[in-house]
Amino acid sequence: EKHSDALHEMIDLSTLIKDVADSLRPLAETKALPLTCETPENLMIVGDSDDLIRLFVNLLDNAIKYTPRGKITVTVQKGVKGITVNVEDTGLGISPQHLPHIFDRFYRVDESRTLRGAGLGLAIAQEIAHAHGGTIEARSTIGQGTTFTVSLLR
Repeated sequence: EKHSDALHEMIDLSTLIKDVADSLRPLAETKALPLTCETPENLMIVGDSDDLIRLFVNLLDNAIKYTPRGKITVTVQKGVKGITVNVEDTGLGISPQHLPHIFDRFYRVDESRTLRGAGLGLAIAQEIAHAHGGTIEARSTIGQGTTFTVSLLR
């Protein structure tokens, strides 16, 4: 699947992320997980809105899927060079031996107690972040949760 090289639209990232959070909140509510989104207004970046929506839907959908209880928090911060988006959950966590591989295509975390899918979601999320001159990384503690950090240049 090829992502567009035409990263030329001006996108209000604050609105895009709020819309994604709003669209996935009902899914979080089916598990009684509060989903909060904190972002400054009018964070404009150049990019591909469809791809960016796919990136954040992926991360939030994952967070909801792997969080049995607690909460999900999306925090957007504006830095000197770009914008940082943290998607934080209080879920199952990812064990240290798997963490370096979660962005690999088709990598599966195949322990019986995890439900990770075919492993394309995070690979695609990483491709989209890279296409926007950005990065994506994860920090995780088993049983405490995971934070995905997406940094985008502006």
